[in-house]
Amino acid sequence: MPSYFPAVSKNKGLIYYHVYAIIGHYFNDLKKANCINSYPFPPLKGEKNEKYAAEMKSTESVALHVRRGDSVQIGWEIPPELYRKGVEELSKRVNNPTFFVFSDDLKYCKEHIEELGLMERNAIFIEGNERSNNYIDMQLMTMCKHRIVSHSSFCFCAALYREDRDGLIINLNPDRKIF
Repeated sequence: MPSYFPAVSKNKGLIYYHVYAIIGHYFNDLKKANCINSYPFPPLKGEKNEKYAAEMKSTESVALHVRRGDSVQIGWEIPPELYRKGVEELSKRVNNPTFFVFSDDLKYCKEHIEELGLMERNAIFIEGNERSNNYIDMQLMTMCKHRIVSHSSFCFCAALYREDRDGLIINLNPDRKIF
């Protein structure tokens, strides 16, 4: 279980730390100490991504990240029913949400749209940001007003860097607090 040591954020001087720094307390303390940029991304690039960003800002946008890849291989996959519960809960609390679906396996998401709870909902599948541009997916996720957060570090970091601090968060991993 990760630990949090508040004294670390008070240390002075040039010190190198090798830590798992997406623990919410560390993130917030390091951000307050100006050790982390409040928004670490370069200007958004690409017409398609600019269109996604405009839609996110003009709707009740929801970032939904479905991680598959190595999670499936090591047995850490979140079952689609859990995503569906998150989608249903958020839909009860947000009027007319638009779900922006991010994944390393969009084919799976499209094939399992019903199990994920997105069949009768406005869902946009984010495509095109691969390899060295996959950080743009995280950047876009930060622009959504609301989010359904899984156990993925990618998703968790996007939640920490989110632009809208008042949006609703459905956390599928309640043991990991999001600040």
